[in-house]
Amino acid sequence: RKGIYIYELAKTYSSSGLKVDIMPLINEAVSLNSSLKITIKQDFEKGRFSELASNQAFLNIIGIQ
Repeated sequence: RKGIYIYELAKTYSSSGLKVDIMPLINEAVSLNSSLKITIKQDFEKGRFSELASNQAFLNIIGIQ
């Protein structure tokens, strides 16, 4: 459950427009709940996390090369 809360925090920061590095939050959320990778990928495909579109570590997490 904690992974989901951390992921929700990352989504909030992402949509806020604040210049916050959300990768540590994404990494922690996935380490706590690996099934979040699917949700993260789906959200990315819907346009969320566009600021991470060129971040290779993020793309690796969601399985896009």
